[in-house]
Amino acid sequence: MFKYVVEYDAAPISPVPIPASLPLIVGGLGLMGFLGRRRKTS
Repeated sequence: MFKYVVEYDAAPISPVPIPASLPLIVGGLGLMGFLGRRRKTS
């Protein structure tokens, strides 16, 4: 009696690849740690 058809034809959205974003994350955390350490001593 009822027929449901679900079609999903969206192109897969690829986020930023992990290897490309890893240096940005590490660099950002390192910079925040450096600035935090520098502010505590002064």
